[in-house]
Amino acid sequence: MPKAEEIFTEWFDMFKNPIKNKMDNFSVARFITKTTKVSCISSETKVTDLIQAYDSDQDGCLDLQEFLQFYYDAAS
Repeated sequence: MPKAEEIFTEWFDMFKNPIKNKMDNFSVARFITKTTKVSCISSETKVTDLIQAYDSDQDGCLDLQEFLQFYYDAAS
């Protein structure tokens, strides 16, 4: 699924924190808001749960591979 990975990588790049080069809770909330058209804030349970579920290195953020894993799991 190279095309899907390319699209998800573009999304990651659009929403990541440019300083950390990762998606923090603010980035994930913006991503959810933009993609679902439902307002979401960084402290919501769905944000923290998503990060907690896919943050394999426990740094409180999602790197590109962790973000892609979220999509691989969602597609399964």
